[in-house]
Amino acid sequence: MTTPETVDPGDRRAPAPHAAWPAAGTRRAEDLDRLPGLPRRVELLDGTPNFPGPRNLFHTRALRPVGTSLLAAVPAGWDVLHGMTVRLGPRDRPEVDVVVVRAEAAEAPDVTFFAPEDVLLAVEVVSPDSRSRDRGVKPRK
Repeated sequence: MTTPETVDPGDRRAPAPHAAWPAAGTRRAEDLDRLPGLPRRVELLDGTPNFPGPRNLFHTRALRPVGTSLLAAVPAGWDVLHGMTVRLGPRDRPEVDVVVVRAEAAEAPDVTFFAPEDVLLAVEVVSPDSRSRDRGVKPRK
């Protein structure tokens, strides 16, 4: 059995470490890079962690042509990436399905998020389980 202290970061079914996540709304964007035991997909909205579920086949298939088309269209100096976060403020770091960013911002291999000024375009594929978040919460940020 997995306990919060022995969570495998790649196991989406594992519980979030209870000691690492106090009251909703109290976390900061930089916490996503230093808290142990987080699943691969986590975003922060209004200081509260959000653990999106696994992408379904529709979502995955929709992302492929979007990414491919953008890669063919972006001029030199820009890069197209999937599943990165954008630090919008001290308590907001949403995950974006596809993002077009300045290539110089994506040079370091340990980059985990981008600043808004480095983002040209952010694309969200809306699924039934993400509709309220993708069409309601994220656009207001």
